[in-house]
Amino acid sequence: MVQNKNKYYLGIDWGLNRTGIAIADDELQIATVLKEVATSNLIEEIKKLQAEYGINKIIFGELIFSNQFNQNNAGGNKIENEKKQCLQKIKELGIKVRIAEEMLTTKIGQQNLLESGKKKVSKQDNGEAAKIILQGWLDQYHL
Repeated sequence: MVQNKNKYYLGIDWGLNRTGIAIADDELQIATVLKEVATSNLIEEIKKLQAEYGINKIIFGELIFSNQFNQNNAGGNKIENEKKQCLQKIKELGIKVRIAEEMLTTKIGQQNLLESGKKKVSKQDNGEAAKIILQGWLDQYHL
């Protein structure tokens, strides 16, 4: 494990196929997109990042205010179950996990990317959404 004075946080925008990862440190408290990975490789990627940075917390995006929709949607239940299984595996790594609202973060991320002149935004929007999730948590809870 890396010996660091700074604390590092990961933001996670989980997707069924691709997951966005953002990072921030305790000193600057500015979230930046780190990468997007295949969701099937997420746990291994978190282990690598833990070894490299010594991650203190993971901020995991969830649709907190719209879970009622997913409960009434059979496809939503399947996706939510897979997401919960992934979240459980992350918790088993021994890193503290906090849940943050992710409503509209992908749409906001796409708009940010378009405004900055990026092309093919749907290939980059998970990372941007992870950055928004993490920055929102830092701004709200870690002043």
